[in-house]
Amino acid sequence: MTEIKTEYIPGVCNIGAAERRTRRIVGLIGVILTILFIVFSLFFKVDRTYRIVIFFPLFISSMGFLQDRLHFCAEFGVLGVYNLTDKMMGISKVQKEFLKQDRVKALKIIIYSALISCVLTIIFLLF
Repeated sequence: MTEIKTEYIPGVCNIGAAERRTRRIVGLIGVILTILFIVFSLFFKVDRTYRIVIFFPLFISSMGFLQDRLHFCAEFGVLGVYNLTDKMMGISKVQKEFLKQDRVKALKIIIYSALISCVLTIIFLLF
């Protein structure tokens, strides 16, 4: 069972339910774009060189789902803000001493998303 985080924890949790829902939607949009790209590239027999473009919808999808799962927005982490309210505009500033922890977590999410996208792109290119 996933623990529901309801308070800001530096480097651990900086978004609540409303923001997480948005990240899930972004993840789903990435999946839809990925599927559309696969269908398009196979139907029109797109050259392998151009198929590398699939990295981008995969990255969008990975970022969305990772941020939802980890209760942490990478952009918020870099900017030093958080939102745990049920409203999309309930943003608060992070205390300066917590900024480094949030930026490290944001960087990890970006790196993990890029790695996931690279692996899936390679698999698609070999297909």
